[in-house]
Amino acid sequence: MSSIQNHMKTLLSLFIFLFVLTSAGFCQRNPASYSIGLDISKPVYFSYGNTSSAMGIGLNLNREKKLGKRFSWTAGIGFNYFSGNFHYYKFTNGTGDTISKNFAILPIVTGFKYHFAENFFMQFQGGVAAGISKNTGTEFVLIPSIGYVLPTPKPKIELALQLANVIQGFGIAENNSLSNGGYGYWSFRIAYHFR
Repeated sequence: MSSIQNHMKTLLSLFIFLFVLTSAGFCQRNPASYSIGLDISKPVYFSYGNTSSAMGIGLNLNREKKLGKRFSWTAGIGFNYFSGNFHYYKFTNGTGDTISKNFAILPIVTGFKYHFAENFFMQFQGGVAAGISKNTGTEFVLIPSIGYVLPTPKPKIELALQLANVIQGFGIAENNSLSNGGYGYWSFRIAYHFR
């Protein structure tokens, strides 16, 4: 995929994120809440037989706008940095094992949250994982998660487990998963709601 297409995906997602973040024309009775979170991540699968020993840490900013008693609309932007080795086979220069060290992505997502029981929720977000290191590409991402809101007075603390799925893009099999998508990672998130 060309760098122009990658930049267009990133810009479109950033535009959608900013629109969601600044929109205030609906649900005026329920003001939006914001949270800042810390993610601890571990890659769990790669296409093309790639493997990784990396561990990740990240920060994210989320906005939640209630649509009713149980449903909310969400938008988020984050930064995830993975430290460690990523092994892949580079067939274009002869067969052999190739190692890439460390990678970083910038997820820009929007979606819905459903509170199915007191303090418990499910969330589904989609958007792009913008590649911000030289060895990553920009691809679509889908992130289902389940979480728990600690029963504390305001401000709220939220814990969540999520599986980010970076969708495999178009390309030839010689591409590695980081540059062409086709990988996923578990994240444990702890977030602090400040409004």
